[in-house]
This record gives sequence, structure tokens and C-alpha cells, in this order.
Amino acid sequence: MIFKHAMFQWASILLRLQIGVALVIALPLSIVPLAGSVFGAGRQIAFESDRDGNWEIYLMDVDRQIVHNLTRNPHEDRSPSWSPDGSDVAYYASDENGLGDIYVLEIANGQTRQLTNNGENNWMPSWSPDGQHIAYLVNYGGMMMMDANGENAHRLGYGFRPSWSPDSRRIIFYADRDSDMNAEVYDMDLETAVIRNRSQHSSNDMYPAWSPDGRWIAFASARTTNADIYIMPACEDRDLVTCSRDAQPITQNRVADIAPAWSPDSQLIAFTSENEGFEEIFIMDADGSNLGVLTRGSSNNRLPAWRPR
Repeated sequence: MIFKHAMFQWASILLRLQIGVALVIALPLSIVPLAGSVFGAGRQIAFESDRDGNWEIYLMDVDRQIVHNLTRNPHEDRSPSWSPDGSDVAYYASDENGLGDIYVLEIANGQTRQLTNNGENNWMPSWSPDGQHIAYLVNYGGMMMMDANGENAHRLGYGFRPSWSPDSRRIIFYADRDSDMNAEVYDMDLETAVIRNRSQHSSNDMYPAWSPDGRWIAFASARTTNADIYIMPACEDRDLVTCSRDAQPITQNRVADIAPAWSPDSQLIAFTSENEGFEEIFIMDADGSNLGVLTRGSSNNRLPAWRPR
């Protein structure tokens, strides 16, 4: 019964965070430039929020709790991912056909450029740490990769939430590759196309994120009655089975905690949780201590992405 409860919970999360992006209504695109005098060089997080009635990308100064709407459009903008120099944000935006494409926003001047235009639903972008490529999804579970200028797009395989190893040589993702109702965390070597099972557990493991220092992988797992944030060693030179057994929970909440995101110095983790009645963004030390909430209110705020320094 616990497993079935967890599966229903994960199905609800997937419906909201994945499939739902295909159902948006498209309206004209316009971007509001960032007020440079407001944001300095402090700790910043981009995230998606429906606080103004539709999904848009916001930027928060973590220390001063200042929030700026980066997109302010009458259609939906979601899933922010930073360029490694912190100057641009890749994100999903709906188009006039009700599908979505990947865009890039230049923070300094508010200008945007469209990277995909293939008549499909393109979403969940993830910028490589070396700045050369963007991984993303097409429709349901079609992992793709393209150059950062939108050229040379090609398919990688089946999976969700693609992100990167710190050296940009691997894509880390999750998928139910065996069709047994059990999602696992995998990585793919981009040179050899070899895929390895990182989590190796009978419960659903999702939303992986590699720490910038290369030492850890954070992910969400339904190993109890709800999803919590776990971390495990990155295990480059050790047996993956042994390392997967070393995974430890760093949250233990009564509701689902998902989508962990590492700070640039690998000291903090932001994540999405429903602890406050709505989906909100929380922050904690990498060992789970000093838990705090960054967003509050009668709206949903989720999928945090730390701005590189």
C-alpha cells in the first residue's frame, strides 16, 4: 500500500510539473529588463511562479528577499536554467500554437532569442557548465541536446529532467527505463553513449542534480510514504551499487520535497516543497540543517535555479 500511495503521489507531481507544460495558452512575448540597481552580486535564485495569475520566471535575491519578475508576460514562461556565466537564462515559453519552445533571456537588457522552432513541445532546458550545449525535452520524455545557439539539435534517448555533470561530459536524468513503474537516476556518457544506473533502488528516484564540486548527487526519492530529498556520493571511482546504498535523506517532511538545486559553492540546496500549503521554495545546508523557506503566499513557487557567480 505504501508503494501504491507513493506512485499516486508521484503521478500527481508528474502531471503538474511535466505534462502540464503542453497545455498552456500562447500569447505575445515581451520581456521586462532587470533593474541593475536592485540586484548586485549576492546570492540569487531564478524560479517559476504563478503569483500573478500565470506562470512566469522570477529572480530572487536570497539575502535581501527582493523578487523581480523577469518575464511579465500574459502567457506561460517556466523552467529557468542559467548560462554558466550567469548572464542569460534559458527557459520554456508557450507559442501561438499552444506548444512550447526554448528561449534565452539576456538579463542585462531583457532581449530574448528563440532556440527551438520545430512544431513540437520543447521544454525543461538545462545549460551545460561549459556553456556549449543545452539539454532539453521534446514532448514526453524525448531528451535532446543542441548547441547553445540552437543549432545541431539531436536526440539523446528517453528520460526526464536532464542536467549535467560538472565537467559537461555526462547528462544525468531519471526514467522508468524498464517499464516496471520504478524510476531510477541514470547518467549518460556523451562520448560513448554508455548509460549507468546511479540510484539502483526499488523506490522511485527522480530529479537528480550533481553538485558543482562534483562530489554529490542530490535527488528526490519516494522511499517512504512521500518524496524526500536525498544525497549520495557521486562515485566516480567506486562501485555504483555500494555508492547507491550510501544515499541518505536530508529532508523528512510530511509532504513531497522535490527538484533539488545546488548553490554554486555546493554548500546549500534549494528545493520545492508543499509544506506551506502551496508549492514553495525552501533552502537548507547540504546536510539538511538550517532549513528555511524563501517564498510564502497564496501562490505556487517552484523549480529553483541558482545563479552562477
